[in-house]
Amino acid sequence: MTLTMRIFMISSLVAISVVSIRFNDGSDGQLNLDNDVVDDDILSVNDKVTILAGKYAGCSGVVEKVSGRKNKVKVRRNCGDGRRGDGKSWWYKPGQVEEIIEDEATGAKEEDAPQEQGISLVVNAEFHRKHLLCDRYKDLPAINPRAKPPVLGGRPVVRRGQEVLFKAHGDVVSSMTSADVEVLGAKTPIGSISARIQGEEIYLNLPALAPVGEYELRLYKAKKIVATFPFIVVFNPFTCSDCPEHSDEHEEYVAGDEGLLWQGLSDDHTANIWHHEPFRAANLLISLALLQHLPLELRGDVVAVSRFLTNAVGEKVCYGKWGDGNYATGKPAKGYRCKSKKSIKRQADKWSHTCHDPLTWHGSSPLLEQHWGLVQSGAPGTAVQYCQCFVFSGVLTTIGRSLGLATRSVTNFQSAHDVNSDRGVSKFFFSTPEGIWDPVDFPDELCPDWCEKSKKCEGCETALRRGRGFSGKCKACIPCVPCHSRDDSIWSFHVWNEMYFSRGKETTNGWQTLDATPQELSNGKFQMGPASVKEVQNGTSDCYDTDFVIGEVNGDIKLYVYNVPDLNEKTKIRAMDKGDFVLHNGDPLFLGFRWYTDPFGETYNNVGFKIVTKKPGPIARKCVKNPAKCQMEELDLTPTYKQCPDAQDRQMPFCAAGYQINKATCADPGKTMLSLLEQKEANLLEDTAFRQAGKIHELTGSHVKDVEATFDDLVPKYVEINHDLPLQITFKNRGGEKRKVNIAISAMGMDYRGLPVIHMETRRKKYAMKLPIEGEQTLLQRSVVLEPYESQTFQYVVPAENLDEDLLESLEVNAAQGNFFLQFHVSAHVEETGQTFARQPRRRLTESD
Repeated sequence: MTLTMRIFMISSLVAISVVSIRFNDGSDGQLNLDNDVVDDDILSVNDKVTILAGKYAGCSGVVEKVSGRKNKVKVRRNCGDGRRGDGKSWWYKPGQVEEIIEDEATGAKEEDAPQEQGISLVVNAEFHRKHLLCDRYKDLPAINPRAKPPVLGGRPVVRRGQEVLFKAHGDVVSSMTSADVEVLGAKTPIGSISARIQGEEIYLNLPALAPVGEYELRLYKAKKIVATFPFIVVFNPFTCSDCPEHSDEHEEYVAGDEGLLWQGLSDDHTANIWHHEPFRAANLLISLALLQHLPLELRGDVVAVSRFLTNAVGEKVCYGKWGDGNYATGKPAKGYRCKSKKSIKRQADKWSHTCHDPLTWHGSSPLLEQHWGLVQSGAPGTAVQYCQCFVFSGVLTTIGRSLGLATRSVTNFQSAHDVNSDRGVSKFFFSTPEGIWDPVDFPDELCPDWCEKSKKCEGCETALRRGRGFSGKCKACIPCVPCHSRDDSIWSFHVWNEMYFSRGKETTNGWQTLDATPQELSNGKFQMGPASVKEVQNGTSDCYDTDFVIGEVNGDIKLYVYNVPDLNEKTKIRAMDKGDFVLHNGDPLFLGFRWYTDPFGETYNNVGFKIVTKKPGPIARKCVKNPAKCQMEELDLTPTYKQCPDAQDRQMPFCAAGYQINKATCADPGKTMLSLLEQKEANLLEDTAFRQAGKIHELTGSHVKDVEATFDDLVPKYVEINHDLPLQITFKNRGGEKRKVNIAISAMGMDYRGLPVIHMETRRKKYAMKLPIEGEQTLLQRSVVLEPYESQTFQYVVPAENLDEDLLESLEVNAAQGNFFLQFHVSAHVEETGQTFARQPRRRLTESD
């Protein structure tokens, strides 16, 4: 009789259900082994089980003994493949075996039910060589006792691009003479899997581009299922040279259980341990469940899968929240209502509706488990509340590694967020005749209402995006420049991901940048990548958001300065409405060029100051004990992203990001690009010679530069709460004439995205948190008179009461929060010559010992 064999890719397996073992506790503290107790979850003698742990994982067995004293069960193994130890008995603990309960498949006809399990996977030395690390996937106990995460239930995990050997036995073998093979998913053929049969052995050859997911091998005879065997296919970075994700050198980034996520400032940061657990079976199965919404034919395309996951994590798994506000209460849009611990006691089924401060997450498994709980609860929103960039990245690293992709988390210090795709970041200031430069608190308020309502600026997009080149009808649109870049910012740090795979060209193969943190829309969705790191380094506009990454690591700075007679609020509003951003030397806009280093001379403020990931190997003990002592664990990736990796040596024109020559955009995998956007901008960098003249922090057009300013000791490295804060600047007059220098100092509270902390908000206006420096005044103004050839040090001490912890908390500042910092702004203006200096050091607040 002819035997027909088919392989089905399915989302759930209902023909065989597996339940967890549970030992019943007796009142005497011993395990209750009374077989008269009616409880389907208690193992008894003669129960059939699947072995989950050890080299016999996947084998079936029968319980011979149950020991309450040892808290174990003795199982006689029945692998059916002739391995040494097959047929012998062994003691197993709870969690190492699971009971098999045979049920009829939902909706299946009685004649379609499996009559016998006549297939087993051959796990030998050859299997372990070809399917490296696959034996590590294990069902582990749930982290939350109320959770019910998905389980492997004995299903083996195999890697695509390799051969898998099964053994048929029992009644199946006698009639196994030929086989027809097909792969179905959602009733759609997804390609052929070659198979050959030699006696009792069934060899399946999984293609290098086979979709990742859950499979089931089914053997048919006379249109009836006679045997089934479920298994899971993941990517293959190790033993398949034809697989696009292949690399033999990145086991750390596939199998690493613990990672390091750096957070803080470029010159003051810490590394926090993140627990990935890529081989926890629930993490793998939840990752595969996310891919159910990706068309089946694309689940074998690593580009499509990786890009899809950046959106899925932000849409389905993690709910982002930044800034001030309570992280434990409320109901955000498209989210769930946060449940307190007290309410959870009353509504145990709502355990997944709890909310967390992002800083409390230290691993992916609890978060993925809670996400799965939200899925099971039927909640309209399944994204766990709340996450920030380091959480998004940690979760995506776990998902990537679980699926078999070399994945790592990467921290970029001074990460630019460019909203208008010009590879630049706009900064806005007010400037008075006395030379005081005052940062605009909220640039989003700079856009006049008429700009977004009027159509008279149509066709002026290039000028508005660049901030220059206005003529004809576009001249009247100058006030609308901030509308296009008002949301630009520089994050003190940002954490994204890299995955290793091929995109088909030498210039795009290797490490790819991906980001699950929702920032900017790409093809209508919050998704980013895979952007080739090689192309980012070369400054080449390429598919999948490469320009955005170039801006993040190498973005130029544009300065827009509004000339105002004073800093009165009404004066500022009038200047904004007129679009009067003219510098003090009369040159329009931002001196006509883009800065590719920090305009104020702060080396640590350079965009993309340093880009790091965890180096391979175990984490040093001193790093585990003290997150501030993890410098030796850093693998510096800055040279892979930047032409000029040394922040001290970025003075050459080629160090700039510049404009895109050809801006490339690509359709998402599986979709047709309706139109290809190409924008040719010939002017890469303007006024290169002017950039290299003078000191970089001197923002002046004056020809007389006889005053020097030294800011090395301006602010101590650590600003301590409840302690005095000394400030100082040293001036030196090298000329023969007296000079008067006007000084202004302020400090604003910022979150790590570079956005002001909101102290108070009314219906019309937001008020930023500013540090009281002199009494209740937030702007300190002083003057220094320098005699000819005189040096003088200006000193001022912010009193400890202005850094009082209660005062700071009243200003909506959690002084102990590691991702909050103070942005100081200092300007010094020489009254006689117009020579102007400005600096913007950043400091984290620290609690005193």
